[in-house]
Amino acid sequence: MLGTHVRCILASRRSAVCLVARLHTKAPMFVRDCLRCYTSDYTVVEYKYRAYSGSSCGRERLAERLEKLQAGPRHQYEIDAEPHSTSTEELASQQFESQSQPSSGRQSVASISSSSSCNETLTPRGSWASLDLRSSSSDPLLPDLFERKPQEQIDAINEARRLENRYNDLMGLYTPYLDEDEPVERRLAAEMPCEIMGHRILVVCHQLKLELDVEPLFASMALYDAREKKKLSENFYFNLNSECTRQMLAGHVTHTDISTLSRSAVFDVQNPSPDVFLVVRVEKVLQGDVNECVEPYIRDDKNREKVRACAQAACSRLGRYRMPLAWSAVSLLHILSGSNSLEREHERDALAPNTNTNTNSLDRKASSSSLEQLRRRAGEVGGSLTRKGSVERRAAPHAPHAPHAPDDLAAALMAFKPIVITVTSFFKQETDKLRDEDLYKFLAEIKRPSSAPKKLKCIPGTLKIEVSPCPDEIKNGLTPELAKLNPYGEDNPRPCKEVLPFPLHAAAAPHLHYRNLLYLFVKDINLQAYTSRAGSARNITVRIQLKSGEDEAAALPAIFGRSSCPEFTTEAYTTVLYHNKNPSLYDEIKLKLPADLGDQHHLLFTFLHISCQRKPVAPEQEKNVETPIGYSWLPLCRNGKLTCGDFNLPVMQEEPPPNYSYIFPDVQLPGTKWIDNHKPIFSITLDPHTTVHPLDGYIERFAMACEAVQEGNIPARIGLANMESELRTSIAELPTANVEVLARYLPVLLDKLLRLLVAPPSLAPGAGAAGPLNIAQDVFTCLAHIFTEITNMNEGATCDPHGRSGLISSYIQFQCTIPRPSLSDRDIGLPLPPTVLTDGSCKILHEELALQWVVASGATRDLAMQNSWSLFELMIKSMVEYLYWSGAHEAPRKARFPEQFTDDLTTLVNNVTSEIISGYGKNSRLTQSLNNSLAFFLFDLLSVMDRGYVFNLIRSYYKQMSAKIASLPDAVPLVHYKLSFLRIICSHEHYVSLNLPAGGAACGAVSPAPSAQSVASASSSGAAHGALSHEFRSRHYLAGLLLTELTNALELQ
Repeated sequence: MLGTHVRCILASRRSAVCLVARLHTKAPMFVRDCLRCYTSDYTVVEYKYRAYSGSSCGRERLAERLEKLQAGPRHQYEIDAEPHSTSTEELASQQFESQSQPSSGRQSVASISSSSSCNETLTPRGSWASLDLRSSSSDPLLPDLFERKPQEQIDAINEARRLENRYNDLMGLYTPYLDEDEPVERRLAAEMPCEIMGHRILVVCHQLKLELDVEPLFASMALYDAREKKKLSENFYFNLNSECTRQMLAGHVTHTDISTLSRSAVFDVQNPSPDVFLVVRVEKVLQGDVNECVEPYIRDDKNREKVRACAQAACSRLGRYRMPLAWSAVSLLHILSGSNSLEREHERDALAPNTNTNTNSLDRKASSSSLEQLRRRAGEVGGSLTRKGSVERRAAPHAPHAPHAPDDLAAALMAFKPIVITVTSFFKQETDKLRDEDLYKFLAEIKRPSSAPKKLKCIPGTLKIEVSPCPDEIKNGLTPELAKLNPYGEDNPRPCKEVLPFPLHAAAAPHLHYRNLLYLFVKDINLQAYTSRAGSARNITVRIQLKSGEDEAAALPAIFGRSSCPEFTTEAYTTVLYHNKNPSLYDEIKLKLPADLGDQHHLLFTFLHISCQRKPVAPEQEKNVETPIGYSWLPLCRNGKLTCGDFNLPVMQEEPPPNYSYIFPDVQLPGTKWIDNHKPIFSITLDPHTTVHPLDGYIERFAMACEAVQEGNIPARIGLANMESELRTSIAELPTANVEVLARYLPVLLDKLLRLLVAPPSLAPGAGAAGPLNIAQDVFTCLAHIFTEITNMNEGATCDPHGRSGLISSYIQFQCTIPRPSLSDRDIGLPLPPTVLTDGSCKILHEELALQWVVASGATRDLAMQNSWSLFELMIKSMVEYLYWSGAHEAPRKARFPEQFTDDLTTLVNNVTSEIISGYGKNSRLTQSLNNSLAFFLFDLLSVMDRGYVFNLIRSYYKQMSAKIASLPDAVPLVHYKLSFLRIICSHEHYVSLNLPAGGAACGAVSPAPSAQSVASASSSGAAHGALSHEFRSRHYLAGLLLTELTNALELQ
């Protein structure tokens, strides 16, 4: 029986349903490979008795010990118990009562004497100690103290008491090796891949309205870093308008999906910083000049009904267009410290409108000075701040000071209490200050206590949000792709959305789920040079469409809706700045890219002039408020590469000609008219967040070459004759890709390389190759090189003491998909089940790895030796899986693997041993890692192969090492390597059975009256049996090696 078994573990998936229900046959091969990787479960090799091995990692054992420790009974000792303290008032009242009570005539002489003795001897009369002593309770009586009990009963009682509150497994809590470094035989177990998340905060929006509540408002919030000048999250759109107000837009909203009714969002703060702000932007329906529209909100306008009528007319006619109105910001630092981000000093004129009437309060206990200062600041801000839960709580000594260090912020994000923030004024949005750069300047001024945003008007209103740490489980949660999170209930109609973070530095960890989003940021439009008979372009908006063709019906419903609207739409409009020919915008358009993205997909931009004022025209013309100005477009995919980055595009004044989507607009097409002589006057940014498009030239070239060869679709620009050279070049250059991108697509790329190693593709006839391409050595070199890059990427954080990378270890243990060829009886020499078919197109992975390692030379050999542990572990997993899917695990151990493989394995072990001997004085760290890797490999082989064969491999190692040690005058490093090797091997879980402790032939019966001669004979026989002889070492091989090393060490002394 094998001590291993293979089982399938369901991959952890947060969403209830997979976003891609089936593999898209039209999608590129790399996308299909990613989808297959993200939707597959894990095939794991487990060792039944590995927990009893000395090499088992302390991570699980330590967690088990901690669980036992917490589950056991709690002991409380005298030093842990808080002494009962009696207040001064209670003691005074007790003394007054005792002194005021009249003396009783029935008081005994003994009690009087006792009391007098206590007062005179112990303490002065009337002291607190005397009163405490007299008022303390007496010790309980022991009624069974003088009863006679049998000794057996006493022993039974004592034994029962000793067993009370005892740990059942006291020795299981013992951790050995506390006085030494990490033992060499310990090997960290791989961690199951999981999604990396930052510090998640839950934001719930309760109220948003202006003092003049006459029209619908549309709000969005996002995280910004003022210091790094970067947006840290996507926009979260919410709508808090009343039902009556929403009806003003009924003619422009066909239906409302439940996902767009969300009022709560989860923000993932991956880079905590005191410069992070939660920025809220407010928009309204397009109406006219922003200064005229804001005026009724700032002043106490008496014509409320007139303003409402104008808003009603604007909503009816221009309800689909938006204009910026106001904004506000809440500092993350002040949220954690219990303050409002809109705190400003008294001399700040920007907030003067509300500084006298509104208050900002925080109910908590603190020192009088800090509390007074907080009240003074709150009164100047014009807002309220209240705590939920425990309102009155004792402030810690450091409570008045906000955490500034990133570690302090991270700790505060995990432990802060829910807080409800009420902002009572907004900044008016200046139309010439819409850029993100302007926002960062304002945020920096807000953060400085001695300055204020200059020339910013305030609009009175109310924004009430609740901020709290996000719980581990969210009810009715939606991912950024609007996929339902587990568990998803139907009791709450409003879902909670996860907001996609835009981290400063994306984590270098493998992707685990499908994501294919594109964010389009519209920056600048310059139509100053536009002239037309129809008039000038002043109220400009851009209609954005994602199209799969050039027909009108080719617009895809791939644009995410915002709030209180359909979930997906076919078009989106940017905000409008009234009478501005050169607007700078802040619009963010979120798109869902199709999995089968191809050359035909493109973005179409239609520039429109919106007629805000009513004109005396026919009724049918009155409804048409849009006037086309120009067109531009941008292809999204070329040669399998996704388009991304910053673009400055020209604008065509006429409709694009046929087949326009296959070229970029910077190409001057004949017979076309462009605005401003084909100058780039439209600036946008494409920011993809995808797990199927690597956005790295080397990886894209490798994926394209593999697809071209494997599917026979060779590009004309490469040609059939050059395809093999292109494939080899792409494989050789793959490790030079960005190492963080390599880490994110590590499972997909390594699976692809392993498939190429065991099943190399063939070119079409006539290409000069009669069979499969001979690229095995190229693939093997690429594998070793990638292992080196990943290991060196973040060695200190992700590697164990043996230099094993956590990413590679997790891939081998969980994510690796071992290619499974269908073998014939002749291939393995065993009768196989009838379900196994014959297919010689694929080799066996561990056999191919051993072969390529043996024949490797030069740089390839050096790379393989540097990453020996990963190649060895990959071979072990392949061997175990091979035994199970081929049925060879039921065969005798000696017949499980073919002779050719065992010969290659013997040669490989000899080569590695020679490398250890030759390199011990050059790179001690690398040599020690190689030595330990070989030991762990043989350690694992003891559970898989014939143990006699493995003992021969160990013997070969010892023979070479001993010969080298004997030939050197000072071979201490080699001795240490040999001892480490033996220590790892002897930590095997079956060490006892491997040594066959029951020795030799059975001895005869012992005489009841032995003679002196028989005693001497038995003594000499026992001495011979206990000697470290060749026979003993052959019967107890590992123990013999261990005792031999002990003997050698004693002889050196």
